[in-house]
Amino acid sequence: MQSDLIVIKPIISEKSMVLAQNGIYTFEVAKQSNKHQIAEAVEKTFNVHVINVATSVIKGKEKRFGSKRTPKKLTDSKKAMLTVKKGEKIELFDIKEEK
Repeated sequence: MQSDLIVIKPIISEKSMVLAQNGIYTFEVAKQSNKHQIAEAVEKTFNVHVINVATSVIKGKEKRFGSKRTPKKLTDSKKAMLTVKKGEKIELFDIKEEK
């Protein structure tokens, strides 16, 4: 699988920003990718050394659509939490607060 298709988007939340300060970065990744492919893609894309990869499958929620409000299930997704080598960071998660 191509490395640009593995990492879909970063997950920006309060929890992920706190973890990013400790060197753990959270991404939404392709559901069929494995830990080795994820680590390789992030290393290639962001020029960092990945030490650990933890993945989890997020079950899709049920949402109601249309005028009859029929319930449909949203697709499942996969989340990867990557630990990078100490001293390295991914600039994408470096959000500065304005005062």
